[in-house]
Amino acid sequence: MTYDPSQLSRIFKLLIDKDDMLPDEARVRLQSCTLQIKCGADLRSKPGLQAALLTMLNVGARTFLGDISVCMDDVTSASNVLVPWAPGCSLRDAIGEVTPRVQIDPNGGESDHSYLFVLGDVVSTRSDAVRMSYEGWDAIVCPGKSDVRGAEDGRCILAAVLAGALAISEVFMQFADISPYAAKRMVRVPLWVEAGKGTVEGPTIQYLPGEAWLLGLGHLGQAFGWCLSMLPYARPGDVQLILHDYDRVEPANIDTGVLSYQDHVGELKARVVESFLSKRGFKANNVERPFHKGVTVQKGEPALALCGFDGKGPRSALDQANFKEVIECGLGAGHDDFHSIIMHSLPNPARSAADLWPTRATPDSRAESLKNRRFYTEAAKQDHCGHIALANQAIAVPFVGVTAACFAVAESIRALHNGPRYAVLGCDLRRPDRLHLVHLNRDSEVIAFQEVAYGGKICKHAS
Repeated sequence: MTYDPSQLSRIFKLLIDKDDMLPDEARVRLQSCTLQIKCGADLRSKPGLQAALLTMLNVGARTFLGDISVCMDDVTSASNVLVPWAPGCSLRDAIGEVTPRVQIDPNGGESDHSYLFVLGDVVSTRSDAVRMSYEGWDAIVCPGKSDVRGAEDGRCILAAVLAGALAISEVFMQFADISPYAAKRMVRVPLWVEAGKGTVEGPTIQYLPGEAWLLGLGHLGQAFGWCLSMLPYARPGDVQLILHDYDRVEPANIDTGVLSYQDHVGELKARVVESFLSKRGFKANNVERPFHKGVTVQKGEPALALCGFDGKGPRSALDQANFKEVIECGLGAGHDDFHSIIMHSLPNPARSAADLWPTRATPDSRAESLKNRRFYTEAAKQDHCGHIALANQAIAVPFVGVTAACFAVAESIRALHNGPRYAVLGCDLRRPDRLHLVHLNRDSEVIAFQEVAYGGKICKHAS
């Protein structure tokens, strides 16, 4: 049993804190969950379907530890990857690169003992199957036997990436007994919502951010990199990227950082992300030092920042660094709120960064509330105070980070299309279709608060 915070899986910690499991019990529980994905032949021609599949495999293999099977015919698996990847790479090769645990099954028989997903032009006979789909700027997850399926067009590939993350989220929320409705309902999550109008049909993406400064390259920062890599850049080498992080990959990061693997332990996170992006044609400069109040953007450096810091401290200086725009995401860290996402855009017309994220110390009651869990009781016997550091470690699950990253990158793209802007976006993955938005007008003034509830119904055949 490990009592080292750098070694403890953040997903194990969820089961430790929520269900009073020990790490070995959490491992066995997650190993018991196997995934099966049935894919249609239209994956050969639709980049969005491929993006949804690869995203789902990436976050699914990190979340669950059982076997993973992808059912697709030999022609489909040998077809070209249509999302940015290494030149000449087949879909089979890309799948193997995302997770070597996957088995590709050309026969397509359905297992009765796996969580079953359907993607593309394929159906399932199982009432508990889960379908991933998308339409325009909307991600869709619904029961596989329902007749709901999006147009699966090419207007916004982030909707497909989001669908892949949400599919794993729905199954995990069911598996971990967090939501009684998860994987039984139709969920439709929009990335384009206009004030007073609700969800509308967003345009086909024509413009993409030509620069970005990625602040923090852990759970969220690597998810930003994953989302950016899926965008249809004509010349990714022309995009100016700065990767800002000074931490190294630890074993505990492997489950949550979607670009990190066991071979990366000990490497600087900035270099891991740089290597991933360079294989897709991007060029990046690294800043391997802490972000602090004195950091200032210089002339010629990216004016857009995507921020995914783990702690509160550096956020208080975000509006003093001379960025033209900052899109910041924060995630819940406890077993009762890890599924919560909040996104802020700066400058905020109502509050400064120091107001949003005060630097004064706030007491952390997590250790006190968890002190009677078996794991922390045992840790306290080994090290009188060591259990406090363990209890205060954040819980993190990769589909939450990818979902947040989709919201953040979509925010930067909507700005380039004169689309709606949000000062604040809130989402809880227990009800992902219910977004809380604070809209901005063209002059960055707050104009409306809106709650968007789209979908969320229990399908008739659900138990």
